[in-house]
Amino acid sequence: MKKIIMGIILCMLIVGTVLPVTARTVDDIILPPPKGNTLYVGGSGEGNYTCIQDAINDSIDGDTVFVYSGTYNEKIEIDVSINLVGEDKNSTIIIGNNIPNEEVINVAAIYVKICGFTVKSEGSSTGIKIDKHGYNTIRDNIIKDCYTGVYIYSRQYSRSNYNTIIGNLVYNNTNGITLSYASYNTIIDNNVTKNQDEGIFILGGYSNNIINNNIFNNEEEGIVIWGDYLTITNNDIINNEGNGIRFSGPDEYREHINIVDNLISKNGLDGIWIYQRIRNCSFLNNIISSNGNSGFSCAMPGNNPIFENNYFIGNSFWKNKGDGIYLYVSLPDLIDKNYFYHNNFINNYANAHDNTNNKWDNGYPSGGNYWSDYTGEDNNGDGIGDKPYNRVWGADNKDRFPLIKAWGSLNFPPDNPTILGKRKFRAGEGGIYTYTIYTKDHNGDNVSYLISWSDGTQEWTDYYESEEEIKIDVDIPLENGTYELFKIKAKDIYGAEGDWETLEISVPRNCATPGSFCLRFIDMFSILQRILQLIR
Repeated sequence: MKKIIMGIILCMLIVGTVLPVTARTVDDIILPPPKGNTLYVGGSGEGNYTCIQDAINDSIDGDTVFVYSGTYNEKIEIDVSINLVGEDKNSTIIIGNNIPNEEVINVAAIYVKICGFTVKSEGSSTGIKIDKHGYNTIRDNIIKDCYTGVYIYSRQYSRSNYNTIIGNLVYNNTNGITLSYASYNTIIDNNVTKNQDEGIFILGGYSNNIINNNIFNNEEEGIVIWGDYLTITNNDIINNEGNGIRFSGPDEYREHINIVDNLISKNGLDGIWIYQRIRNCSFLNNIISSNGNSGFSCAMPGNNPIFENNYFIGNSFWKNKGDGIYLYVSLPDLIDKNYFYHNNFINNYANAHDNTNNKWDNGYPSGGNYWSDYTGEDNNGDGIGDKPYNRVWGADNKDRFPLIKAWGSLNFPPDNPTILGKRKFRAGEGGIYTYTIYTKDHNGDNVSYLISWSDGTQEWTDYYESEEEIKIDVDIPLENGTYELFKIKAKDIYGAEGDWETLEISVPRNCATPGSFCLRFIDMFSILQRILQLIR
């Protein structure tokens, strides 16, 4: 799990906007029932139960039902406060009856703990459902092949609150984990992967926490948000086919959502996509990189304000195939008074597009953002460019105080080296040719170059300043052909390496070369002319 803090946490500086993450440990959330008796299912012990449900029916609050390894084909209903414990989650398997709209395990009590099972159906049943009850824990299970892996369901006067889903593998379901109008629940330390729709769906409710999960390789979104006062922190949201995080729902505001310290990378569409009215939300210290479209996108029709008073601070938008941030509406006033500063925008297709009314810096001397394509200078050495950054496309937006170096403590590798010089030579030209090489390190660190020659030998250069030019002499072949002369990449003083850049040249056939096809054709044409003259 990537937990990189970039710079100073600024949550407390945004009064009334950033909600602190609740300082509770998992042990605070899980309130175990008092100790009771242990009932055994399976195994060879005298008096052991054959069916899990029979043992649950004979248990009382505080008991533990321990299930030995084996396969149990039954539907489980838990209406007492017990611990249901499997011997080994890989070999203690509960298979539901595959009845649509039913559950393999239904929890209808408080203070229930379920751990150590594989729970599965054939795709039409829910794996584990918590039905209008709170203070339950689902820990260290494998939940697969269900319609919904884990479903926490609530109603207005029967709340499924303060439940914890921790340390589970939830995969190959239609939906991974769904919270429906439930509040104050925590989803922590789970692997949620290869589900056919979204990994995690927050449908209504408020004050839920999604912490420290790996959410990857789902066939649609990683997380879908339709709730308020939500915290999403320290998650890896990677390689989902849709968006990493999608805001959606009815035409009403989503408010006070904190998305903090997440890695949102390599998703098929946007890293974060907004298709809903949101305000008073904070996006802090996230790494949003290499997504198939934009890092963050908000583009939707409408006649009411849809995106206002949100803060983007300390994020890194890096190598997204679309824009780093894309904000567009037909009426610019619909996106208004959002704040972007101390972010890094590095090597996106376009770093930012905004046709609306937002603020792209925090004034002087705090500064604005770091832009990889900023070409200004810092003559007074204050770390802020002397000229504004004017390439926030779409309107008259600008960063008045662009940063000269990347913000925060995250170390970016150097860019691919730029190779300046000829790529085509005449046959026979040969000799020594000098190429000019340079690269940019976004943290301003010195760099060394690794040169990999065509004969397989490699050598590192000395260290040079970022963007300082170096010279490399190369022996150009005499014969015609296409040649890969060398590959080159850079690393910084901390060992972070960029990608390879290849120098390929061509030496085409030269029509002036003796014996060439062109000259032979000219000779043949002259002979043909003489023959025609004799015939006449």
